[in-house]
Amino acid sequence: MDPFEDTLRRLREAFGSGRTRPAEFRAAQLRGLGRFLKDNRQLLLDALAQDLHKVAG
Repeated sequence: MDPFEDTLRRLREAFGSGRTRPAEFRAAQLRGLGRFLKDNRQLLLDALAQDLHKVAG
């Protein structure tokens, strides 16, 4: 079986089983992630800058 067909089949089975969360739940999670990123923007940028400027060793 084509690996893409197998993946699609498994995704459809998971969706059909009810294991996935409702769209509104997923949208709320994404909104929460957006708020987190916005609220912690400078902290994340500072951490990224510190990490990228480390000397490899």
